Amino acid sequence: MRKLSLLFGLGLACIATPLLAQAPPLEHFQCYTVLRADPIVTVPVGLRDQFNRPEEVDALRARRFCNPTGKFHRGVFTPIVDIRQHLTFYATFPQSAPLKIVRLSNQFDRPGQPPQTWRVREPVALAVPTHKPPHDKPQGLDHYRCYAANGNPTLEGVALIDQFLPFGGRVVLDPVLFCNPVEKTRLDTGEVTPIQNPDQHLACYSTTRVPFQVQRPIENQFGPQVLALGPPDTLCVPTRKLGWTEIPDGPLGAPSPELDTVKE
Repeated sequence: MRKLSLLFGLGLACIATPLLAQAPPLEHFQCYTVLRADPIVTVPVGLRDQFNRPEEVDALRARRFCNPTGKFHRGVFTPIVDIRQHLTFYATFPQSAPLKIVRLSNQFDRPGQPPQTWRVREPVALAVPTHKPPHDKPQGLDHYRCYAANGNPTLEGVALIDQFLPFGGRVVLDPVLFCNPVEKTRLDTGEVTPIQNPDQHLACYSTTRVPFQVQRPIENQFGPQVLALGPPDTLCVPTRKLGWTEIPDGPLGAPSPELDTVKE
């Protein structure tokens, strides 16, 4: 109990820590379901990331809102460095892309085992840097193109603390999203937001939930919204993308690509 109290205090201290002058590292994010968004936005955007040729999609419904979070895992506490970093995940349409096999590495790697290998499917979301008052606007945080994904279940316990919930335990379950930094162009205004940190990726896992509900105003490049939020159900962690290969559609009986051909 004393250890948990100490960690809780450390978490609060980290949330209040002054920001460094240089661009901060990518945070861990605890993500909350969006029950309702007012107003509903529909924004046409052009996207270009490390997987696909340029694509044009509509960003529609806000689906998740993510706070930076401190994480205690395997005896190590990873504090919040930059309390300004928030992301809102918007569903995007159309959703179509070839299957990809991605090798990646993060804090959920198994000691002594090869890096994680995920099956990454269609692009389903655009994560947009977001201002949540009373915190300042995020700086140095990319947009992210997020793809539906699956892989081996993680099934590890973590303890998280963020700006909504006190220090508490979760179980990290299955991979659900893999996110590349992405260049975004608003097709209605022509505004281009370039990639700032091409080596920073996010891997998102489903988690066990805890009861929660709140309403918060936010603002980002899609304008102001008020979000009604429900329980957190996703944890996104900073990740290295080690390589990937695309699995093209082909005739029955065609040989499968070798993973040794993955792209760096």
